Formats: sequence, C-alpha cells, structure tokens
Amino acid sequence: HLRRNSEPGVYNSVFIGAYPDAGLLIDGDSCAQNAISGKLVVKNSFYHGMPTQLKTNVATFDIATWATANEISTGPNSSSAGLKDPFNLNTPDPRPQSTSPVLGYAKFEDARIANANFIPVSYAGAFSASGDWTAKWSRFGDNLNQVGLAPAQEVVVSGNISTNTTWTADKVYVLSGFVYVKNCAELTIEPGTIIKGDKATKGALIVTRCAKIIADGTVDLPIVFSTNDPEPTYGSWGGIIICGQAPTNTSYLGVQGEGLIEGGVGELYGGNDPMDNSGILRYVRIEYPGIAFQPNNEINGLTMGGVGAGTIIDHVQVSYSGDDSYEWFGGTVNCKHLIAYRGLDDDFDCDFGYSGSVQYAFSVRDPQVADISGSNGFEIDNDGNGSTNTPKTKPTFSNVTIVGPDPAGPVDALYKRAGHLRRNSEPGIFNSVLIGKYEVGFLIDGNACADNATNNLLEIKNTVVAGPTTLLSTNASNGFNVDTWFNTAAFGNKTFATSAGSALQDPFNLDLPNAQPTY
Repeated sequence: HLRRNSEPGVYNSVFIGAYPDAGLLIDGDSCAQNAISGKLVVKNSFYHGMPTQLKTNVATFDIATWATANEISTGPNSSSAGLKDPFNLNTPDPRPQSTSPVLGYAKFEDARIANANFIPVSYAGAFSASGDWTAKWSRFGDNLNQVGLAPAQEVVVSGNISTNTTWTADKVYVLSGFVYVKNCAELTIEPGTIIKGDKATKGALIVTRCAKIIADGTVDLPIVFSTNDPEPTYGSWGGIIICGQAPTNTSYLGVQGEGLIEGGVGELYGGNDPMDNSGILRYVRIEYPGIAFQPNNEINGLTMGGVGAGTIIDHVQVSYSGDDSYEWFGGTVNCKHLIAYRGLDDDFDCDFGYSGSVQYAFSVRDPQVADISGSNGFEIDNDGNGSTNTPKTKPTFSNVTIVGPDPAGPVDALYKRAGHLRRNSEPGIFNSVLIGKYEVGFLIDGNACADNATNNLLEIKNTVVAGPTTLLSTNASNGFNVDTWFNTAAFGNKTFATSAGSALQDPFNLDLPNAQPTY
C-alpha cells in the first residue's frame, strides 16, 4: 500500500499470498505522479497469489503499462513464485526452488540501491535457493555448544598473544585469566572452533588497539565461545572485549577521545580513525559470559570500545550474559544479524559517542531473571553525565525485534523499559517491534532527550510497542508530550495494550522463539 505522497523504492522483492484487495496499491494522485516521474519506484519484483495483483484509484494512471516497464511479474497463484514452503507457520521455508522465476531476476542498477549499503545478488526476495541466515548457526533453549567438529584436545591459553596466531578447529582452547591480543597481532580462529573461558580464573579475551581478531565462522560451522563450567549459567566466564581506535566522546588522563574500557582489564580504547579495523566476528556464538571481576562490576557478553567501521560484526549471538549482551562505548562499527538471548541486564547498550548502525537484531528475555540495576532492551546514553560532548551517541537501529518478559506468568519486578533513552543521546530507532511486560515501553528520560526528540535528533519511526504496563513515558519538565510526539502520523508508529497486538507467531517460547509476523 503506497500512499500519501510517499516516494519508496522497492527492488528485487517477492510478495505472495491471498491478500483480498490487492497485491500492490498505488493510492492517490500524488503517489501516481511520483511513480510516473520515477520518485516512487518498484522494479524487478513479484506479486503473485492475489485476486488483483496491481491496483490504483487514479483513473489517469496506467498501472499495468508502468509495471511492465519496470519488470514487475504478476500471477494469480502464489505457487507460481516457486518458493519451497513459505506458508508453513512452524518451519517456513521461503527459499526459491531451483526452477523459481525469482532466481536471476534481481537488478542493482538504480541509484537508490547501487551503493555500499547493499550487496548485489542475483535473486529477488530475502533468500537465495540455498541460503537462510536464521538457520543452523544459532541456538536456543539448552541446545548450546553444538558445532560440526569433535575437537581432539584442549589447549590452555594465558597471558599475551603478541604474534600472528591461528586457533584450529581440531582443538578446544581454554582461556585462563585475561588473555590479550597485543602488539598489532592477528588472532585467526578457524570455523567450528570451540573456545572455553575458565570460570575459576575469570577467563576473557581482550583484543587491544591495533590488534585484530579474525573469527570468521560459517553457517554450518559457527565459532563458539563458551565456558568450562560443567553446570553453566549466567556469568560463567568473562566475555569478548574489542578495543579499537575510532572516535569516542570520553577522555582518560587528559587525552580526549580515549577511555579505559569497562571490565577491569586495564586497556584503553578510542582514537581518531572512524574506519579503524579490529577484524571480523561472523557466525560467532558467545555463551554464558558476563562474570563479575569484582562485586557489581561485570564484563559484558560482547564489549566494543571505539571499534571502527572497518570491522565486520555479523551473525553474532550472545546467550545468558551476566551483564549486558552487547555494549558499544563510542566507535562507528556497523553490525548486522545480532541475537541477544536471555541476558541478565540490557540487550543493547550504547554510550560515549557510538554512532554506527545495527540492522536485523533480535532479543529474547527470561521473565523471571533480571538484573539488580534494572533490565532494559535498549539503554542509550551520551555519557554518564548527559553532557554535550561530541561525537554524540547517535546510533541507528533498524529491523529490531525486542521480546521482553512474557506476560502470561510471573515477571521479575526489575524489568524496567523496552527502550531507555536518556542523558542527551540522539538515537534513531526504525522499523522495529518491542513487546513484553516491561514496566515502560519507551522512556524519554530528561529534558535533553525530550528536546532532542522535539528537534528530530532523537527519532523513533515505523515502530510498534505492544504490551508494557505503560507504553510511553517521560520525566521531562519542559512541556514535552511523549504520546503526541510518538504518535505523530508521519512517524508511522503504533502502540498496543497487549503483546498480542504485535501479531508475532510464538515470541515468548524460550526454547524456540519465533518472532516472525503472522501477517
């Protein structure tokens, strides 16, 4: 439904199903004119299975001729799109069959899509015939520590790694105490390798500035960081800390842009290189991290301090973290496909000038386990004092699903907010869904954040909040009306009193959560 003078670009996509009204509706004179002038674009896409595939309410706009010119495929049956098993609600398989017409149909020629944010592929839709980014590499419930190879021996690692080193999948590596990658060395970890943090010595892996970690797993052979505790639980080892040289807004011992990283490991982070490269974390699971190195001072699951945009963070799952699942201290790194599973504190925590982007993120919470400090989905600060220091904390999140505590049973009173935006931060949250029995959905905390929202520096758009006791809240004293702001028509946000309003399939199933929409 393209309407109200919008100018979207839809490329290389597949739409199927028996929508009773239309597959694609170009609604109104302004959208029809945008289509004619090339401002509204739909190209190389499929609309199959609807009684009426293309529709407009503008008599002078010939939608069929326009569709043909833009290589839009139509058909009355969903099966003609050639997808494998798309309507199976339990285990849907939307991949194309080998004979599907979506294969080889895509194009990336238009200026709106021919840029570095999009990787050109040959197929339309989200999946190739053989690929499913949600499958195999991730684990839920108690089904952890499973990879394809059976390692033969354990190797204990301690101290510093100061030369280029490779860890191979035929061994298990045990981190004894704090293990540092230093002196610009590279630590390469083969796909399928298992690394265990020693609980007794609070094992952790710290990648220092200039050094790199190349942990490039595969969908079939993810790299697994876990614990040697035979009865693992929250905080059974340290975690992974990456220190880069990208900008931050903090200072340490008078040096602007540098900070001492959280976790008690004694390393600095930050610098002046936005494109700094700390390596690769791809198809990596981090299980049971977050040990306290001293009371009430824990290491996060994945800590990123001043990590630059030259670093790749993609397909990473943090499970059962004893502190935050992910925390960014400044930096510019862009992340994709993150899972935060049953963490204790916050799922996604940003501060000290983090300005990167995160697309495709998913969090699931245990309703009876929360942190003494109060557990949130998002927690975003400019810094601890809410200063005007620059660069501002200005992350962009899109396509995030936060599944908070299940309202069907007891909920720990320490669950606070699905999104706590505070201390002069300027986040942008788009195209996201936040559900569950939090005390509050979004809290716009303080006059500075309220002013940022009013001035479009803090943004929430096309986002659904469903189920918190209080959907929206603010403590600002400057006249800011959070309900009026959030529900601005142009923002496209929605709220529902119950989590069911989000229409997700089975989001509160802790063993096998399914946050796909039912529509």
